[in-house]
Amino acid sequence: MRVKITKLVILFLLATALFPLLGACASGAKTSEGGSLVVNEIVSSNKRSLTDEALGTPDWIELYNAGTSEIDLSGYGVSDNMRKLHKFVFPDGTVLGAGEYLVLYATTLEEGADAGSALCTNFGLSKSGDYLFVTDAFYGIVAQIEVPALYTDVSYARAADGTYGFCAVPTPNAANSDSIFATLNEVFAAQNLDQLTISEVMPNEDETGYRWVELHNNGDSALRLENYCLSDDEADPLKWQFTSGTVSPGGYVCIYLSGLGSKADDGIHTTFKLSKEDTVLLLSDLQGNAIDRMEWQALLPEGISAVKNEAGETVYTAFPTFEAANSDQTFTSTTMSVMDASDPVHINEVLKNNTLSISDSDGERHEWVELKNTSSSAVTLKGYFLSDDPDDLYKWALPDITLEAGAYQVVFLSGKNRTSGELHASFSLADEENDVFLTTLNGMRSEDMSLAGVTRENVSVGLDDSGNIRYYAAPTPGAKNAHGFETADQIGCFDNQGVFISEVSAIQEVKSSENDWIELYNGSSKDVDLTGWTISDDPDEPAKYTFSGFTIAAGSYRVVECTSHPTRQTSETAPFGISPSGETIVLYNASGALVDSFNTGALTPGITSGRIVTDPFTARVFFQNETKGKENDADVSVGISPQPVFSETGLYQTDPISVTITCSDPNAAIYYTTDGDEPSTKSHLYSGPVTVSESTPLRAISVVAGKLVSDITTATYLFVEPHTVPVVCITGNAKRINEVMRVDDKDEKVERLAYLSYYEADGELGISFPAGIKPKGAGTIVYAQKSLSVNLRAGYGQSSVTYPFWDDYEFKTFSSLVLRNGGQDWSAARIRDSFISRLVEGMYVDNSATRPVVVYINGEYNGLYDLNEDLNSEFLVTHYGIDGDTVDFIRRNEAVIKGSNKDIRRVRTIGSNSDLSDDEKFAEYSQWVDVTYFTDYYIATTYICNSDMFNQKYWRTQDYTLKWRPVFFDLDFGFKSASRDMLGKFFNPKGEASPDQSKTYFEIYIGLKKNAAWRDYCVERYVEVVETYFNSERATALLDEMTAVLRPEIQRQIDKWHRPYSMQEWEDSIAELREIVAQRPEYALQNLQDYFRVSQEKMDELIAKYSK
Repeated sequence: MRVKITKLVILFLLATALFPLLGACASGAKTSEGGSLVVNEIVSSNKRSLTDEALGTPDWIELYNAGTSEIDLSGYGVSDNMRKLHKFVFPDGTVLGAGEYLVLYATTLEEGADAGSALCTNFGLSKSGDYLFVTDAFYGIVAQIEVPALYTDVSYARAADGTYGFCAVPTPNAANSDSIFATLNEVFAAQNLDQLTISEVMPNEDETGYRWVELHNNGDSALRLENYCLSDDEADPLKWQFTSGTVSPGGYVCIYLSGLGSKADDGIHTTFKLSKEDTVLLLSDLQGNAIDRMEWQALLPEGISAVKNEAGETVYTAFPTFEAANSDQTFTSTTMSVMDASDPVHINEVLKNNTLSISDSDGERHEWVELKNTSSSAVTLKGYFLSDDPDDLYKWALPDITLEAGAYQVVFLSGKNRTSGELHASFSLADEENDVFLTTLNGMRSEDMSLAGVTRENVSVGLDDSGNIRYYAAPTPGAKNAHGFETADQIGCFDNQGVFISEVSAIQEVKSSENDWIELYNGSSKDVDLTGWTISDDPDEPAKYTFSGFTIAAGSYRVVECTSHPTRQTSETAPFGISPSGETIVLYNASGALVDSFNTGALTPGITSGRIVTDPFTARVFFQNETKGKENDADVSVGISPQPVFSETGLYQTDPISVTITCSDPNAAIYYTTDGDEPSTKSHLYSGPVTVSESTPLRAISVVAGKLVSDITTATYLFVEPHTVPVVCITGNAKRINEVMRVDDKDEKVERLAYLSYYEADGELGISFPAGIKPKGAGTIVYAQKSLSVNLRAGYGQSSVTYPFWDDYEFKTFSSLVLRNGGQDWSAARIRDSFISRLVEGMYVDNSATRPVVVYINGEYNGLYDLNEDLNSEFLVTHYGIDGDTVDFIRRNEAVIKGSNKDIRRVRTIGSNSDLSDDEKFAEYSQWVDVTYFTDYYIATTYICNSDMFNQKYWRTQDYTLKWRPVFFDLDFGFKSASRDMLGKFFNPKGEASPDQSKTYFEIYIGLKKNAAWRDYCVERYVEVVETYFNSERATALLDEMTAVLRPEIQRQIDKWHRPYSMQEWEDSIAELREIVAQRPEYALQNLQDYFRVSQEKMDELIAKYSK
């Protein structure tokens, strides 16, 4: 109890001692005698007197060392509470030099905030009045002051004589002003109210979110705002009175005309709201006397403010200056006027129909507008607008970016509305829109670029160096316009006064090793260095080939060879081929501007396309005599005759038909044949409907003077019982086809042009295409019904065909196909090859897609075939996306089909001579040999007992994207026996002999068998395949399904070829095959167990594992 009483007594005595001191420090009082540390200035309602980058505008306290020695303030305290004198304590090392000032910020620092070097008291000051104590480290009073109520930005300051008063011009960190008054009223008593004027009005909401008015103190003394009223109504000038605030000499203050009044917490807000239709604002004193007024034109555009010029007249600016001196860029009228040469920024170029010019970062091509700063100074684009609507010139605002003198800015008119990075307007041009408008708020100026008269793609409208409207065949986005024409109709299809594409060849002779080529011509009078220029067959990838050190002399030709074959590419060869069906070649200069584009049109062997140098208004002509690197031939065709149309296209007919042949060109003469031959002008001249009463191929062309002969229209009409499978009709010159069909020696095979039409089973035409047909097979080539390779080549006019020949097949595009006669199963079941190909689907073997079709040649039935995907190097291209030129393709031991046999020799030698029982060596070997594929091939071949197994092929890619793997083909000797054991034949070091006694060796398989882990894997995989892919139920069901499809077609096959000899013989062959297929699993597993010496327990375990 004594302790508590003692503390109370001490506090009472302390308070008794301090209160007189507080009274002595009131307004006009001096500080304690002999004290050199003084409170020099205080602002308890700070808005503009002092700003800190990190803290903003907190209240502040200024201390001053009035002595001649520095003061160590370490441990000193500052407080607004007598009971807690060390609310703020100066950190150690705080020293105030003689005559120096120190500002403390009277604010509480938020947790985690960084005030930098600023000192924060962690308490605030009340603008209604407060106390302030400064004490030393031992709580001794150094300075104390009672702070009276203060207006915003009015300080309580120490005068030179040590007394305190009120100052309208605070001076933080500097000597106080001499204008210090004893009372607040005296601060403003002598002020001239007319010093405050309305300097700017923003009548539309801007980025602050409000409309606002700016007032300016033109005098040299501060002004109290409480003496003023604002109004938007001349009948009520006292509509809203300021509640508080001051404006320093020369200062500005902005008031939001929002209607929020005291409800707002972000500045000064009036209680009335200025509307967009209002046109006047009044500033009055408290008696309603007019101090100032500003009147402006109604409905000003957004971003435009009203200001006063030096004469006090209302003018306008596009550069508002919130609480700052007004912009000197002003104009007097808000009526839109037309831009002229004095304006700095103009529309320099516009491209509407953009198919080949620049694309945006999304890879899309849009119309675009190019702006240019034609002045000698940088210009901000803030306040500029683009539009496609004369009634809405402010449709899209350009961002606040700087356009340097002479610089360009491209804006895509895409509708994507992007204002950072790549610029995109919020609108795009509709088909019927032909005007683009540029408007600036600075001076209310606008201009229009008309696109009327431009109907062609990639023709732009722009300005030449003199500001004249010109039309450009080669748009130059982001660069200087060049080669302009006075009218759009003066623009040719190419610029024959510059570098252009003169001739293009896309088709070489069949199997030619020559490349495609593009010929350039320089029509100018100067040599042109093409270094940095690019050429491509894809506008979306314009830099496929970049020229380097390539100069084309004036009036000269230069040829660029093109090929998509990597093995034929050099640094001087463009890495793309030219499609015979036609494509667009694009040429760009080093700046990326389009120089020329050329649509080649469809090209056929011996035909090139190009330009007539002296006729830029003809887009393309065709030459029948190529002139590579020389002056183009004068004998030209300006186009291709339209292809004839037949009135009847159905395959199957029952009664005689009359076929009408028409052409869209009334000047065309039509010629036709009915024997399959290609029509010419020596064929039948069409004069009326062609009567067809028996199975017939009908072919026709149209001929128009000055044009190339049309493509051939082909149709086959069959007067037969409809087939149940698809039909392939082969038409062509009978002599050429006979040259193919009479070959009976595998070394005398020939390939000849024919035309194939694929009809679905319902007789509807699926697709037609030209191709080369060639006998296929070795021993079976002597058969009367030939197997045929179908090869699509550019030299025939088409290098691939895209069609879903096989249902639910992943791949649709093929460059080669096979029409197989059944092989050595031709006279028996004639299903083995296709059945086995389908049986292994899903295994790790490259098998051929297959389906039965019937073939007609020039309208004559040629029997039942299997339409297969060809297992050649193009198969790998289709299935694995590799480059066919990088394939090594080997037949039997080392005979080269394609590529080289060097690596297969190496791999075979390792398999034969290396100790692959070593797992590390085996793993290394597996980098070159696809163990999984070799294993499944071995399983499949030995399971079906293919006694033609010496007929081996292997392939790989040279970069080992695909390792060496066997090709699963020629399967018609499969399933001749249910019990035969062929497992050991692949491991015979002496090889296996063919009928001609030549041997095939199997070193790779011998190498695999050396490894114990592979043997175990092979055994287990064998059981898995037998129990899943090859189980009797699945295999016989598949055979039954395929047999049912063939059965309705077999009799006609027998009638044609007498193979098989009878329907019964065929049924017997099918029954025999079915029995073998059903019995084979049991024999195969027993052979496996015996050959690899697998225990019964292990076999039972594996069978149980995979038979589930």
